[in-house]
Amino acid sequence: MITVMAKLCGEDTPSTITDWGQNHAAQIVAWLQLEHSAIPNYNTYWRIMAHQDEIEK
Repeated sequence: MITVMAKLCGEDTPSTITDWGQNHAAQIVAWLQLEHSAIPNYNTYWRIMAHQDEIEK
């Protein structure tokens, strides 16, 4: 969900998606009513995006 929201805001790299998520963490946690406030880090986004080409094939 965070990746989709960040992409809609123009963020395209794991680094900028991570920054966007960290900058909007409080709003995301409140809006999604999450019990835990941990936001994924750079490595998580990198792993997801690294396998995107494999999924598309």
